[in-house]
Amino acid sequence: MLPVPLVVALLSIGLAGASPGGAGAGAALLSGRLLGPRHHVRLTARLQLDDHPRHPRAVCLRVDKGPPLFKFALPVESEDDRRLADADAAADPAAFNCSTSGDPAVEDLLKSLDFSTGNLQRSLCNGAAALLRHYATGAPGPSQGVLKAQCTPTADSAAVSLRGRLDDEQVAASLQLRHEGRARAVPRAGAVAKESSGQQRRRRAHGNEVDELQRCVAEGYSLAMPADVGGDVILVLGLTGSGKSTLVQFIADNDENLVSYETTADSGDFLIGDHGNKIASGVDSKTRVPELVRDRGSKSKLYDFPGFGDSRGACADIVTASVLRQVAQSARSVKVVFVISYHSARAGSDRLGFVSLLRHATTFVRDLAKYNNSVSLVVTKIQVPTDDVDEDSISESAAAVRETVASFLRQVKETLVDLERTGSDPAAFYPGADAMVSAILQQENDGAYSRIGVFWKPDEAGPLRNITLMQQSKPDLQNMIYR
Repeated sequence: MLPVPLVVALLSIGLAGASPGGAGAGAALLSGRLLGPRHHVRLTARLQLDDHPRHPRAVCLRVDKGPPLFKFALPVESEDDRRLADADAAADPAAFNCSTSGDPAVEDLLKSLDFSTGNLQRSLCNGAAALLRHYATGAPGPSQGVLKAQCTPTADSAAVSLRGRLDDEQVAASLQLRHEGRARAVPRAGAVAKESSGQQRRRRAHGNEVDELQRCVAEGYSLAMPADVGGDVILVLGLTGSGKSTLVQFIADNDENLVSYETTADSGDFLIGDHGNKIASGVDSKTRVPELVRDRGSKSKLYDFPGFGDSRGACADIVTASVLRQVAQSARSVKVVFVISYHSARAGSDRLGFVSLLRHATTFVRDLAKYNNSVSLVVTKIQVPTDDVDEDSISESAAAVRETVASFLRQVKETLVDLERTGSDPAAFYPGADAMVSAILQQENDGAYSRIGVFWKPDEAGPLRNITLMQQSKPDLQNMIYR
């Protein structure tokens, strides 16, 4: 059992006005106090992780030595553990109990964090960044600006820095979390308190993994987070192998390298490849960090996110969560586009794949329900059912595909009801996921499903720019996604 760590955080936030002004100019609200230009404040936050031999770790977060803001207790592994934990808590409630009184916004920010040992550094990074952003942007009314957060985790600490511009003020904030061993749990019978050679090797290996994670996160964030992320942004989310990256390059008119090739001679089955080697085929995802793609015509910004369901690891998860949070705060408008292959979106297909996509999306995109009015679904890898590729026949075929996908989505809604009865996910997931599916199923006055897009498979070999089917269908996709 690990020592009981005590994590002490010093949070320094300074706001420096871009130009001289009164005390109220460009002010931001921080912990109940109004900060004007050139006004500095220091807060002290405490994150206490109790690691007891027979009790799940409890997490308490305090600001300004006030009441606990949030508590997160890890689940125990067995019913026996639960009884022992309850007995320990009853015997010493002060050690294991902390109320949830305090700032509800901070509670919401931290509810999804995982404080298990394997994810401690990542959770500290996420929690610290969320806390910084909450207090830096907590002004009454909307805040305008761009803030960038960078986290540097090590084996013993996690440091987050926040830099940027908010309401015409330069914002600089930092939060340092460090572990301080307060006590060591009583070793079990037969255990040796002295660190063994195996423990030393594991500790060194863990340190190397953390160093690699730190490097990966720094590189990934620098690649994924350009300075001009503001404006209108489209988030493109999908399972690995759904053709998401191909779709993004295609609708953004970056398709000069996209070519169609026949899988086997005379099969009539065509796939899309690229000369630039940016897009992977099959289930191998080339997109390991979010990639910003600019449409050459409309100047719209599309974020191609790593495919959910691949083995991206902690690095991609951290970068993805950080970029999503930054985009949500700095973009003028945000749209969400889900991508799924037609093979997985027909009646009778396994609906759990799409449920998994919704589950991952709600994990990374906070308050996903607020995008219900700007959400759509693109179905990919659809074999055109006719040799006649005139606009009327393609339009009729696309309408039939949308009806098929709509039937599948109605089955997904039934699956969500069944899953809710089992309680396998947090209760808040189900109404949000159901509302998202309902938003995609919205129909126009003529009954058309205008939020379901169709991305055909090519019907011949060659550059996509020379294939009539692909070019005729592109405007409909662009109109649905960009409007």
